[in-house]
Amino acid sequence: MNGNDTGALYAKSLTLLTSQTYKEGANTIDKAISLDDKNKEYPLLRGDLMMRLANYGQAIASYDKAFALDGKNSDILSKKIVAEYKA
Repeated sequence: MNGNDTGALYAKSLTLLTSQTYKEGANTIDKAISLDDKNKEYPLLRGDLMMRLANYGQAIASYDKAFALDGKNSDILSKKIVAEYKA
């Protein structure tokens, strides 16, 4: 697995989220999304990173994309509601 593999980019973004390096994490997950826009986990993680950056509009848009990919996941809607409340 190389550094440009979407799974590796996702893992790196998740690590950056947990280490509170949110901006770099957002940039990294954006690369993964550009390579694979069908995985709901990627925009979901992007939404979480945008929430930490207090960029609620981008968080909502990311959660919307994740929900479009997995319309049965109520956790995504819960996160979106929190983002809308904070916006």
